Amino acid sequence: MTELESQLLKSVTEYQRQQEQQQAGLSSSYKALQQMFTTTSAENQELRTQVQSLAEQVSGLESQLSRLMKLLTK
Repeated sequence: MTELESQLLKSVTEYQRQQEQQQAGLSSSYKALQQMFTTTSAENQELRTQVQSLAEQVSGLESQLSRLMKLLTK
């Protein structure tokens, strides 16, 4: 094998190693993003449920206040 062939093989091997490392890093990052998305989605659903509950409580309090105001103005 000539010196040029040896250098070329070394370069190709190094390039392949770097590509494999980059692919592994991207795969790891993608999995982390998927986990964050799943967690965030679950948290958002919980917050939506809490907001709906609070909205219902506010509506009930508005109704009570309206009834009290009517009683007081009679």
